[in-house]
Amino acid sequence: MSKLAGLAAAVAAFPVKHVGTPDDPIPFNPPGYYLLVRLHRTPEKTSGGIIRPDDTRDVADTRKNIGTVVAMGPDAYQDKDRFSAPWCKVGDVVGWKRYQDQRYRVRGVDYVVIADDKVDAVGIDPDGLG
Repeated sequence: MSKLAGLAAAVAAFPVKHVGTPDDPIPFNPPGYYLLVRLHRTPEKTSGGIIRPDDTRDVADTRKNIGTVVAMGPDAYQDKDRFSAPWCKVGDVVGWKRYQDQRYRVRGVDYVVIADDKVDAVGIDPDGLG
């Protein structure tokens, strides 16, 4: 069985329901210098109007490291030796490298917790992706 077939079988066996909305309350406050980021979902339709299946969207979502900052820990960007100013703020769309985060799913919404110095890009247009 190929890796892709195994992944497709796992997705079929354990379907994921995305029922949360961006307006949901913050599930928890990140500690210390961490940021809580809500991941962006891949659009249901492509720009050409093709509808993506849920399993394809789930695979695409796990590969994207782009989301909106929804909360910042009390120590985020407070180290004056490392930061002259905050790199981002609540509401900014940010990007980060793979394997630099801890992922959580709360009430059907995917979140990640990343360290303040792991943000690589700010101001990404999420509608232009996928």
